[in-house]
Amino acid sequence: MTGNAISSQTDKHKNPTGYIILIGALVGVNYASAKLVTQAGVTALSATLAQLLLAGLFLYLLLRLKRERLSFRREHIKYYILNGFLGITVPTLIAYWVLKYIPAWLLTVLVTLSPLITAGLTSLVERKLIAPQRLLGITIGLAGISLVTFSSVQEGQFDPIWILFGAAMPLSLAIANIYRNKAFPRDTTSIASPVAPCFLRCCCCCQLCF
Repeated sequence: MTGNAISSQTDKHKNPTGYIILIGALVGVNYASAKLVTQAGVTALSATLAQLLLAGLFLYLLLRLKRERLSFRREHIKYYILNGFLGITVPTLIAYWVLKYIPAWLLTVLVTLSPLITAGLTSLVERKLIAPQRLLGITIGLAGISLVTFSSVQEGQFDPIWILFGAAMPLSLAIANIYRNKAFPRDTTSIASPVAPCFLRCCCCCQLCF
């Protein structure tokens, strides 16, 4: 195989467009399904427990197929607890809670605030100015989200207070992103890192549910 062929294959795998579309579709389906769950009368805590358990089992099976192992050293356990709480438990609980009062499409829109908030908080933490192009993108994104949100509020579709509660979800995700970037264990993988947090949060939810 020639060098050009190898380079083209590498570039193909590095193209994130397909992954971005797939993730966006999964996010939309996830919150639409969550809305149906809340309408069926399932509590936020029970729905969170079920989702974490299924996700943990799926990732664990994938981990076993790849023959990877979980590390339970002190720094890993600390990462599992904090990342699981900020990046998994809090956003999931908030999602199922606020979906009782706002439509699924609005929560999906609020989730898109996460990268915008992450960029802003990262700039504050690292004491660096945001690049002009990124700042322009953040401004356009916020303007679009504000336009959609405020137009819905004016039509009286829901109480605006639930938008504030829903905004806590992307804020928690943004804090988790920053923490993950700083504290991600070097000797673990992207599949192994969320397995333990899912099961730890399941244990916490079980104690609260029962």
